[in-house]
Amino acid sequence: MSHAEDLSLGTGELLGIDIRAVTKSFGSTRVLKGIDLEIEAGELVVLLGPSGCGKSTLLRIISGLERQTSGDIWIGDRLVNDLLPKERDVAMVFQSYALYPHLRVEDNMSFSLRLSRMAPDQIKERLTRAADILGLGGLMKRLPRELSGGQRQRVSMGRAIVRSPNVFLFDEPLSNLDAQLRVHMRGEIRDLHDRLETTSIYVTHDQIEAMTMADRIVIMNNGVIEQIGPPLEVFDMPQTRFVAGFIGSPAMNFFDVRVDLDGDRPVARLSDGSALPLLPDAARHTGRNVTLGIRPHELHLSEDGPLAATPRVVQPTGVETLLIADVAGSEILIQSAERLNPTKGTPIRITASATAVHLFDAETSIRLT
Repeated sequence: MSHAEDLSLGTGELLGIDIRAVTKSFGSTRVLKGIDLEIEAGELVVLLGPSGCGKSTLLRIISGLERQTSGDIWIGDRLVNDLLPKERDVAMVFQSYALYPHLRVEDNMSFSLRLSRMAPDQIKERLTRAADILGLGGLMKRLPRELSGGQRQRVSMGRAIVRSPNVFLFDEPLSNLDAQLRVHMRGEIRDLHDRLETTSIYVTHDQIEAMTMADRIVIMNNGVIEQIGPPLEVFDMPQTRFVAGFIGSPAMNFFDVRVDLDGDRPVARLSDGSALPLLPDAARHTGRNVTLGIRPHELHLSEDGPLAATPRVVQPTGVETLLIADVAGSEILIQSAERLNPTKGTPIRITASATAVHLFDAETSIRLT
């Protein structure tokens, strides 16, 4: 294989990625404000955050499609700041399939290989392997217009696989698919990652995709990283109010409360005087105004519950019931596995365990307990 082929097609070596103090500005607008992130070889890391948080910009910088304003990108032991995309041994799968409409599946997948003048027998070997992995064997002679959305996305991934890259980069690849197909395809992408044993970075704004696919999630907001961790760790121990509200579906409920003492036990006092019990270590915040967070599935109806709630909307889904209610002037969501049918406007009582409560500083939004 020629040197040009080696640069464009990758070596298949398992490499990690080290992002050091990366910033990016467009004119006076700072999109990335100093990103430090180390991705282990073989990891599938998901960059998660709302639109405009900088996640796709960071991915494009890693790929070489965008140049950072400052900072360094290392892929394995190579500093790639000055390398072209084809020289970085990465393959990118985009939200748009970007297939050539006049080329058959096999020609779309092999385009970069033929451009690099790879031997025909090697091209055939790589195409056969990718088709087997992705279940495209019977579709290789079809044109893109003859394929479903999911099949087109598999062809897009196949075009990346045949290059044997060191790193896969996915930029919201499932956004154009319907809900049912997204569920299927995220399982396929995770399975693909495990079988290829490569390093992958996946960008999405969908926290369900992140939770179900990632080894680690990187939650971004306004150009900075808010938290990094395994999915369940991020879900159970969000380090900021933003992370707590962004991770989890339905989203976490929040109350403005004051930490008080009921005898020698700390409680979270709501504006109507009612209170939820807190864990003993919350006593050190006595007298402090804080933000209390609690997930909808942690709230339960109880005849002697400490909080009064007024139901407004009941949403049965079959598997669960979603109940929207007013508590101390705040709208909350209760998620129950039971088939609840409370009367709208008639007060009910709810409760929650102290272990289910999250406390955040009211000013900094940083986790307290």
